[in-house]
Amino acid sequence: MSDDLIEQLEDKISIFEPQYEENDCFSTCLRNIIRKYSYRKTGKKNSFKISKSDLNEFTRYNRTTASTADMKYTKKKLDEELKAENIRAVFEFTSQSQSNMLDRDLDVDFISYILSDQDKSLPIVSFSTDYYDDPNFPWEVTERFRVPHTVIILHVEDEERIYIWDGLISFKNDNDIGDGIIDLPTERFIRYWDNYFYSKEICWLSLESQMEVDRY
Repeated sequence: MSDDLIEQLEDKISIFEPQYEENDCFSTCLRNIIRKYSYRKTGKKNSFKISKSDLNEFTRYNRTTASTADMKYTKKKLDEELKAENIRAVFEFTSQSQSNMLDRDLDVDFISYILSDQDKSLPIVSFSTDYYDDPNFPWEVTERFRVPHTVIILHVEDEERIYIWDGLISFKNDNDIGDGIIDLPTERFIRYWDNYFYSKEICWLSLESQMEVDRY
């Protein structure tokens, strides 16, 4: 990894908050993409005034069952908070039981497109439990916590490696957010991303015109 890339990745996570519970990855990732997006657009870490407790409610999180809200509920609650800023939450997924009905493929090229658009936030994706057996994942996860896991995508390098931020690693490493940066060969990333209930699932924030936001 070059020094320039290290600096770029460290800048992207510089205002992240660590993951404070072993299973609150979804609300933590939402919190951090909102903070980063807010800071990029306004210079303030939380100009949208959305707290971690708000996000726990939007994802219906509790310490026993983790996040239980479906995507429609979480999107609705986020859009209600972000509408005044002409921002909406976007959730897209492919189904394992139906053909992909989207106009585009959810693939690495699409991730690169999101990352390159300054009107879009960093994207988050859900991984299957196979991810916990990856050589780059540093701990053994007990059966109790082997549930689908949410991470933030930071960078795609020549479509060969993908850099992510994993809040669970920051949780395990005394809340050091820098330790959450890991890189995966694209082949393994796709395998973990493509082996979950929705097959592939991705979420990001997007700046839209008022007319576009009003449609949602």
